[in-house]
Amino acid sequence: LIMIYCLWDSQRKLNAYRGVCGITGSVSTIGSSLIIFMIFRSRTKLTRVQNRLLLPMCIFDILGSIAQALSTLPMDSTEANYPSCTQHKRVMGNHATCTAQGFFYQLGMIVPGYNAALCLYYAMVIKWKKTDEETKRVEPYLHALILTPNFILAAIALS
Repeated sequence: LIMIYCLWDSQRKLNAYRGVCGITGSVSTIGSSLIIFMIFRSRTKLTRVQNRLLLPMCIFDILGSIAQALSTLPMDSTEANYPSCTQHKRVMGNHATCTAQGFFYQLGMIVPGYNAALCLYYAMVIKWKKTDEETKRVEPYLHALILTPNFILAAIALS
């Protein structure tokens, strides 16, 4: 991805990209934070499967959205890696900040998995008329199926 950022022909385009990333990442973070607030303010809190699927989705959305909102800022700015980027001051980070951004951006990729899990939950409850007790039996498998591959990929981002 960094090569795409570096090939942009104007600072104006890069600033527009940073602005869009900053705005969308911030709005997503605020929205997910409000959903978490609503979950813990509700009477049921984490007793329902729906809320237990929605909570990690929001947490990982916040982590991924913050990484997105930072845009190109944490990327490695050492001249040896990408000379065309450093000439135009398009990146400001170091290897550690770049690696951290990649890790948290990958954790944000957990969100679509939880979105699919919520779709399955609603299909079970609405279409197939399953009770909360019946959906609880499937829940641990959903968490494992979603979290395991994504944490492996996020760990690879650290190497």
